[in-house]
Amino acid sequence: MYSKMSLIPISQADVVIKPIVGFLGSADFGQRNEAIMEGEKAALAAMPHINALLAKLRQEGRLQ
Repeated sequence: MYSKMSLIPISQADVVIKPIVGFLGSADFGQRNEAIMEGEKAALAAMPHINALLAKLRQEGRLQ
């Protein structure tokens, strides 16, 4: 699934959540809790934008 997702340009995405995890390696499972926390922070920061998009889609009748 990841390989297919990586083919889609980020510029075409409605929302891109980018947690700050540059300090972690791809196999650094010892700091997975820190990675999860960074993901949660990034997702919470994106929520206003996500909610605005959802409201727009509902207003347009494209989402119930």
